[in-house]
Amino acid sequence: NPAEYLPLFEAAAKQESERIMSRSNADEDGEGLVGNVAQDVQVMLFKSGTNGSLTKPLSMRDIKPEQYVSRLVIVPGIVTSASRPKHKAMKVTLQCRTCKDTKTVMCKPGMGGAMIPRDCQGSVMGDANGTGKSQCGLDPYEVLAD
Repeated sequence: NPAEYLPLFEAAAKQESERIMSRSNADEDGEGLVGNVAQDVQVMLFKSGTNGSLTKPLSMRDIKPEQYVSRLVIVPGIVTSASRPKHKAMKVTLQCRTCKDTKTVMCKPGMGGAMIPRDCQGSVMGDANGTGKSQCGLDPYEVLAD
């Protein structure tokens, strides 16, 4: 969390600045300068590209999910609120509790989720009328962990 670490980093930079100033004044005067106080230091973070040059901010309209998913981007503006990142699955593997049939379901993009079938499609028994009834009951699937 930058709000937690930046003040510590700025305090350390100020302390090092005071040490360097007292050392340079000691070289000029022949003795160390006691009580030399540096001005406050502000630390600014920049993101550089692979060639070492600074990356330019992106417009919100230029950000495409297929290019920038799981990447750090720089956007101009003022932060008005912040929250922790949320994880979203791209696909979910389901397993029937009864017959152990597995099925992979793709998740909808954006805020949508996966459509989990209500009936097991692995063990369907046909009856005389030709209707398929699941032996596993209603809502048999559970999500498997990675």
